[in-house]
Amino acid sequence: MSASDEKLIKDMPSEAYKKLVMLLQPLSATGRDYKSLADRMGYSNQYIQFLQSTKDPVLTLIKEYQQGDKRISELISLLRDMKRYDVVEELQPYIGKCVDSEIHTIYPLLFMLWSTFRYKRWYYF
Repeated sequence: MSASDEKLIKDMPSEAYKKLVMLLQPLSATGRDYKSLADRMGYSNQYIQFLQSTKDPVLTLIKEYQQGDKRISELISLLRDMKRYDVVEELQPYIGKCVDSEIHTIYPLLFMLWSTFRYKRWYYF
């Protein structure tokens, strides 16, 4: 899938936004919440403090971030960097091929490496 074919964040259904709010809005003792996401997105501490004062900080953050025509895969990458695999997993039904395309690219490569290693072992033993 080319970058131009990937879905934009603004194309996500409302259910995906609800999942983001549900999972990222509660403040986390580990710091893996919307404030950490905002920091990874490149927002200033002042903006992050502003988010805390809003009624819906996650929605405010995502709405602001999506204005730059950001792709869902970029958001997924940030969430993975935060080790928020739970959020990535919850979003997968809503983003379709964006995450699946990475899996289809990685599995053949892993299989090729495994096959190469497996056959080389036979030659050495």
